[in-house]
Amino acid sequence: MKKMPYKAFVTGLIIVVVLAALLIYLRPMKMSDLINGDQNLLITRSKIGVRDGEPYIDTESYNDLTEEQRQSIVSLFQQYTYRRTPGTLFSDGSISGSIDNYINIFVYEDIELVRTIIISDTGGMSVDSRAYVVQEPSKLIQDILDVIAKYRSIFVLQKSAYLCMIAQCRIDYLFKDCQPVPYPTVVIYV
Repeated sequence: MKKMPYKAFVTGLIIVVVLAALLIYLRPMKMSDLINGDQNLLITRSKIGVRDGEPYIDTESYNDLTEEQRQSIVSLFQQYTYRRTPGTLFSDGSISGSIDNYINIFVYEDIELVRTIIISDTGGMSVDSRAYVVQEPSKLIQDILDVIAKYRSIFVLQKSAYLCMIAQCRIDYLFKDCQPVPYPTVVIYV
């Protein structure tokens, strides 16, 4: 008769331990833990669809991120969380669902690839070949692209100003002496 309460206690304890482990396993994690500002980021955005009955993939790579872009992306990642799924432990990193838009983030330390992150607009996320779920994935993708576009337009304006100065210098050279023009350091925010 006394063994019954002991068995119930052990069974209850096992259930509590399993539930606690599941809660810890499925807890939200900060995306900022995946990257830091000292690492190099290579980003590729891809859109998949059908145009005139033909499938297409539009891809754009952003390989030359500035320090400001990297820092902005790191601070952006502090605003988002991701979590494991019951299948994360056994997954191969595949993202399920119909994906129209996704972004690849390759994280490097010097020349060594340390992490691969794939974020799809369906909520699926793959980190180093393990499947996770991210909240508001479309917003996250758009925020990353906005950071890249903001600083890219500044770079284009700087490069355009520099090219105009070179062209003016060459025109002036035809008529008089002209000294080389240094690369402009003026930043214009658009």
